[in-house]
Amino acid sequence: MRVLPPPGPERSRQITRLVVLLGVLAVVLWWTWTPTGPARPASNQPPVGAPPASDQLPIPEPLRLQALDAGVEPVEVVRNPFVFGEREFASPPGSAYVTPPDLAEPPAPVPAVPQGPPPIPLQLTGLTRLDAGGRMLATLKDPSTNVLYQAFEGDIVDGRYRVVRIGVQSVVVSYLDGSGMRTLPLGG
Repeated sequence: MRVLPPPGPERSRQITRLVVLLGVLAVVLWWTWTPTGPARPASNQPPVGAPPASDQLPIPEPLRLQALDAGVEPVEVVRNPFVFGEREFASPPGSAYVTPPDLAEPPAPVPAVPQGPPPIPLQLTGLTRLDAGGRMLATLKDPSTNVLYQAFEGDIVDGRYRVVRIGVQSVVVSYLDGSGMRTLPLGG
């Protein structure tokens, strides 16, 4: 196995490149492994000038439980979490709260506004143009049941709704009797 080419200019170029690469490698290794400055002190050494720590810890003060019990007077608490009612507060003597008389008349009953039919819960999920005749096919989804319906303009969907018009980005749907028209946007 020959690693070097035959003697000549090519061989001397390869040897020169090898010597330069080995020199660069030696400089990099020397640079990374030689210390660059004074060593930093260890972080767990005690600070300079601090007295040496003794092996014994200080003894804590004994507890004085008698002093804690001396200042407490028992208070009778009347509280029943199972009874509902208002809290009774003692009012200062001479002050009495008087409720003002109710002067406002009760509001007149508002006549019920007749509501229209409930909104149509369908969502337009897709539009497809069929090559045969260029008719648009709408794909509608009922979000409560996740059922998909495909309908052309004028078709009845789910036995309750009629597709009135199919546009480029929306579909107009109404109830079978023509009430409650709603425009369904694509993706909405």
